[in-house]
Amino acid sequence: MTNYKENARGVLNSFLWDQLQEEALLDAGDYRPDGFTKSLVPIIPSQEIPEFNNLLPDSTYIVYDFEVEGYDDDWWICEETMLYSIISPDYGKILELTEFMIDLFRRVDDSGHDIQMFNPKTNTVKFYSISLSSANSPAPFETEGGRMIGSVQISYKYSRILDGRGRFS
Repeated sequence: MTNYKENARGVLNSFLWDQLQEEALLDAGDYRPDGFTKSLVPIIPSQEIPEFNNLLPDSTYIVYDFEVEGYDDDWWICEETMLYSIISPDYGKILELTEFMIDLFRRVDDSGHDIQMFNPKTNTVKFYSISLSSANSPAPFETEGGRMIGSVQISYKYSRILDGRGRFS
């Protein structure tokens, strides 16, 4: 039976979190709310913004949204776009994370290889390439008082292991 919970977006977000910690740009210890035994991962879907702000006010975090591109004749190659929005009260921190993400994701095939090497735990997703689409400088985040937002958009290509019918296995 296909595990549809396992997907390229989850692997990509895990890779980004791992790299942010490895480069000491964000520290997991800073994301443990009072009374929690585990740290939260500060890469969240937009629906979790209010909860994250309530649990960890004034923390820097990243919100992601994705879009699946259409399929052509090469239907086994999946292409998606991910928009990462970096939210923080610290302008300099947004710039630092933006520069890091530009460096991490700009190298097309090499960036795809890096995430594939990070991804040995699952063999259902195989990354080919990741490229930078755009990045925007910090601006005021209108609905979250005092915070600013910057963004990094990437495109990535991958495939999934297929069954005999050509469906995800």
